Amino acid sequence: MEENIAMFLYRFSRLKKEINYSPSTLSWVSKEREDLQDLCFELEESYKSIAKFLTIKNDKHTFIIVPFEQDFNEYKLNYESFVSKAGEPAKVRYYKAFEELLHKEEENWLKSGKTKEEYYEYIQSLIDGIKSTEITFDPFNPLEDDPQSLIEEALDWGSLIKDTVMEGDEPEQYEKAWGAWRFFKNIINLNFSNINKRWLAAPELFIRTHVAQSDETPIVQLYREAVRAYTFGCNIASIAMCRALMEYILVYHYNVQAKDLEKIIVLAEERFPNLKKLRMQEKRKISNKVLHNYESGTDIEERAVIDYLRAIKMLVRDVPKKNT
Repeated sequence: MEENIAMFLYRFSRLKKEINYSPSTLSWVSKEREDLQDLCFELEESYKSIAKFLTIKNDKHTFIIVPFEQDFNEYKLNYESFVSKAGEPAKVRYYKAFEELLHKEEENWLKSGKTKEEYYEYIQSLIDGIKSTEITFDPFNPLEDDPQSLIEEALDWGSLIKDTVMEGDEPEQYEKAWGAWRFFKNIINLNFSNINKRWLAAPELFIRTHVAQSDETPIVQLYREAVRAYTFGCNIASIAMCRALMEYILVYHYNVQAKDLEKIIVLAEERFPNLKKLRMQEKRKISNKVLHNYESGTDIEERAVIDYLRAIKMLVRDVPKKNT
């Protein structure tokens, strides 16, 4: 992934210089320049590869050597739509050239006396090889696909198949599968669509080298618990994890020592005024209300949890380098 990040940063830097940091100019400049179309197509592919990787890995933290988050967010916010449209002609050329290459390769196979079936088996073996080594090759894309509807569709197809072609006790297995699905959906109340949305909404935590080298394990573990709790709708548990993580980061990584979290935050904001924008005292009060008045049935809205997770993300991003 480091190589993909490096290519994204390189291509994005090139593009911004080419268009003088004005993404809207791509609407007309790219029409006359195939080289710019090619650059936009390659940049979009780099971005999509990173975005999908960040989504389908099993944790919401990434160790990084170079700071790329600002460029990544800038691209998504200001450039993505312009780049995608400008790169469309290059995309068409690429796939046309690829189809022609496959067609030519097929002709060579047939001329050598081999069959079409052998050629298709060869192509399938190449695809299987790519699938086994590329994590982002998975056809399921949580950024675009709804997991719950896909599962239900698969079970519908399974029911259709077992009603038409299957024999013996296999149809019973499909009935069991539907029963298991209803159990998770109706009894345990797992909504995979909402779970996917919350997973996508949880901010990615980028951990720089100087933070990781000092001791990243508690950060990773607590942030993992906070995100997992939020993803499955356990907002109170997520808030509790966020509070513990906020205190740990301030004490250990910002070297702020005091008897309680309220005082720790006061001292931290005095030493690092930029932390005031995180409104940590407000978040501490929310945490205390949840933890000390649990019997009142305090309800935490999702946006409050996301705001807390984003504050943790900013705290980790701005951890000062220790003097050596």
